[in-house]
Amino acid sequence: MTSYATKTTPVQPAPALTFTDVIPGTKPAAIRWTPGRKVGTGLLCIQTAASRCNCEYLVAELPAGDGHGGRVVLLAKTVGTPGTDAEADGYTVTIARDGRGRCECRGFLRHSHCKHGTAVAALLGNGWLDLHGANPDADTGRSEPIDDQPEPKPAGPAWLTRA
Repeated sequence: MTSYATKTTPVQPAPALTFTDVIPGTKPAAIRWTPGRKVGTGLLCIQTAASRCNCEYLVAELPAGDGHGGRVVLLAKTVGTPGTDAEADGYTVTIARDGRGRCECRGFLRHSHCKHGTAVAALLGNGWLDLHGANPDADTGRSEPIDDQPEPKPAGPAWLTRA
């Protein structure tokens, strides 16, 4: 269906697509995710139990240059979001392929886990970080090599590969 703007029918912007996930038994009680205009970007709200801290972060996925195939995500606090550490402007969260996470925040340094790592793991687990805000149905999933694949056979004659 094609729609055109006229003087009698103004074009309204599409409402922002937002996802919510309740994470029982963890420090972030829930997360709210609004995908950005580019895959790997968006707005993340981490809500803790009893509304102790509702923090909003602009999110951008960074290239993972560690060679381990993990995902690296930058969380930058929005204006007016002091969080539990008012001195920090944001955090870098790394989630390895095996699911282990790391964060730069004081909570992770003290307890080896934090709400940022749990929230980013939920984003990845739900596939939300791979959504495009303007076209959430687009296939933007990442393809990763399967570890249990057999080694590729060398090309060329068999006599070339004999020991």
